[in-house]
Amino acid sequence: MVSSAPNYNVNGKLVGHIGIYLDITQLKKLEKQKEQLLASLEKQNEHLNEYAHIVSHDLKSPLRNISALLSWTKEDFETN
Repeated sequence: MVSSAPNYNVNGKLVGHIGIYLDITQLKKLEKQKEQLLASLEKQNEHLNEYAHIVSHDLKSPLRNISALLSWTKEDFETN
């Protein structure tokens, strides 16, 4: 990263520029690593949501079957 500014003497005349050079290589590497971690977390979150959906469905299915069987049994024995 480079930053510069004009340098004036006491009379207000431009005599040059002052520059600052800052090595931000490590900062850029950390930013890239952060982006990769966030992408990985998003992907893992999607997988977790898919898993939760499947588990939820798998748990509800037997309960629906039991409910249906109870309803049929109740209907069959209403006349008795």
